[in-house]
Amino acid sequence: MASRIQRVAVLGTGAPALGLAAHLANVGVPVLLLDVERPGAAAEGLARALDATPSPFFHRSLARLVTPGALPGDAEALRGCGLVVDATQGTRAGTSELLARLEPLLAPQALVAVDTSRLPLRELVAGRAPDFLRRFLGMHFLPPVRRTRLVELVPGPGTEAVRVEQARAFARDVLGLSVVVARESPHLVAERAAAHAFVTCLQRMEAHGLALGDVEGLTALLFSRERGCFQALEDWGASAFVDVVERCHAELPEERAGFQLPPGWRAGPPSPAARRESDPTLTRTLRPLLAEDDASARLRKLIADEGRAGRFAWEVVSRILSHAARCVGAVARSPRDVDVALTRGFQWELGPFAMWAALGVTQTADRMRRDGLPVPAGVERRLLEDPALESGAGDPRAAPRAPVPRGGRVPVLSSPGAEAWDLGDGVLGVGFKTKHNSLDADVVATLGRAVERAETDFRALVLANPGPDFSVGANLMLVTTWASRKRWEDIRALVAAFQSATQRLKYARVPVVAVPCGRTLGGGLELCLGASAVQAAPETQAGLVETQIGLVPGGGGTLNLLWRALQGIPEGVQVDVLPYVEKVLRDISRARVSTSAVEAQHLGYFRLTDGVSVRPEQRLEEACARALGLAGAGYRPPVPRAFRLPGATGIRALEDGLAEARACGELTAHDAVIGARLAAILCGGPGGAGHEVTEEEVLALEQEAFVSLCGEPRSLERMQSLLMNRRVLRN
Repeated sequence: MASRIQRVAVLGTGAPALGLAAHLANVGVPVLLLDVERPGAAAEGLARALDATPSPFFHRSLARLVTPGALPGDAEALRGCGLVVDATQGTRAGTSELLARLEPLLAPQALVAVDTSRLPLRELVAGRAPDFLRRFLGMHFLPPVRRTRLVELVPGPGTEAVRVEQARAFARDVLGLSVVVARESPHLVAERAAAHAFVTCLQRMEAHGLALGDVEGLTALLFSRERGCFQALEDWGASAFVDVVERCHAELPEERAGFQLPPGWRAGPPSPAARRESDPTLTRTLRPLLAEDDASARLRKLIADEGRAGRFAWEVVSRILSHAARCVGAVARSPRDVDVALTRGFQWELGPFAMWAALGVTQTADRMRRDGLPVPAGVERRLLEDPALESGAGDPRAAPRAPVPRGGRVPVLSSPGAEAWDLGDGVLGVGFKTKHNSLDADVVATLGRAVERAETDFRALVLANPGPDFSVGANLMLVTTWASRKRWEDIRALVAAFQSATQRLKYARVPVVAVPCGRTLGGGLELCLGASAVQAAPETQAGLVETQIGLVPGGGGTLNLLWRALQGIPEGVQVDVLPYVEKVLRDISRARVSTSAVEAQHLGYFRLTDGVSVRPEQRLEEACARALGLAGAGYRPPVPRAFRLPGATGIRALEDGLAEARACGELTAHDAVIGARLAAILCGGPGGAGHEVTEEEVLALEQEAFVSLCGEPRSLERMQSLLMNRRVLRN
């Protein structure tokens, strides 16, 4: 059902206002961006946002949905907005005055919100009419909105419940944000809980005399393997962190000890170089835990450690749990809200109460009491009644974790690397079980079996992998091992099987919908290129990155990306295809990765008609709906096409361009070698201009180039560097 809020006004030109305006545009909502001080400031702010890195926009074209303006000159335009958000981050007096100016300018049913976690709402609306109070509330969008995707709603002194629900539905269903309805308190849930956690880490670091690198490694294991507490503080911003800590220290006397910064930490987080200082003994303790993918199991193993690592981890976690328990009722309405605030707002893998459940509710509470930490009995009881917390249920980052077995408790197909489940309604769902959803011979074989089963017993096939990443591509360890042992025929057979699998998806008699998210690299993108349609997560990083390991795509990626670029050329129209080939060569040779699903559409990796699901928990459901829609509309597989390609002339032109880039230092010697192999594939070989080149011919060229590059010593060096050092080697 369409939202009643069709247009939004955002007041302000600072980073919070620009980030919010960009995110509204990202999801297709027209935005009126107004400065409240001077004309032209909003346009200048929009220009800054377009130049920012990382960009708040999914793609530059979306900025056309943002109309800059100013008050009072554009006041009349406010009447067309269903939601007006003051994101000026002003003072108490300034915000109160602005709300008074806005009151007579608003549409009768428009929601009015202030983006703040600092200002008391009751004082901001003193003197406002009852009708204004009924539709006024706080909406704190944790910056940057594109990354955190979290909003905390705070009902005002007279806010109607139906208005809170309207704001919640808009934020959840249209903006794709996780929503926490909080009680008014200093810095609400996410910032308050995160600040307490980070201060606790600093306090316990000093108490145990740990090195910076040790704490960074330990807290990465506790919170998120992507970053430890110092990287998280750097991302948050030192001044923002200190502001939260100082305000909570001043206004929460009962929590003052937990917000007492150790001396010297107000200047900001340490440098990256300082964070590398560590104790080798402790590093050896942590290394095996980094390989543990399951966050709950990793936490239990770390807490069980009897050395310094385990003692530090327990003291940090137990204090975080105790504080989180005290937040329930005071600022958060439920344990789940605290977990959502931290998993979304600060990218923790487990929220405090999921940690508690993973460690055992009763055992952990008893140990905390023995340590003298307060444990509210009501919170412990609620945890015992909600076992879903341990599995991370309620964490919106988690969906879709895997195809949901709605049609039975036994998979339709199963192998060591992949499973296929009956999702109901005639949809077969396939998910991988390998590390990072990588592709190996077993996964490829299971894909082929799944297509066959779908064609005989189902209406559609959906590829939806568990975890935050769709697939990082081929199993690099396997390819590297075979290359080092010169097992060329095994490599050739692997490439041929993968090419066959992606082509099998492409020409399946039932629609195939891929559900990419996170890293969708190399073979992961090749699967999407072979699918009939895509239903992607907004933050999908897609690209053919094989050149970084000294290879070319080996699963039909060159063929299908080139064909995707050429398919809009009507039959019978003679055009110079070299510019199309150059564009595809550039994207593959430079390993260009999209920063969003929308950018992937503009790069040609996804179709412009492919879907983007703003709500992660609905992505699988929307993918199934798309698949069934295609099936119900009389889906037929595409007819193979052939194109006349540039051939030898094009190869020479592209090689000249590579040589020029090599001379300018843009490419290394081996980059140019790989680029020349790509040029030969994309031009259809030397004879590509003399006839219409078939798909089979391009696949044969791709296969030969892949195998031959596996025999290049510099390619092997690149593969080994990424495997052993996690570093891309430019040789």
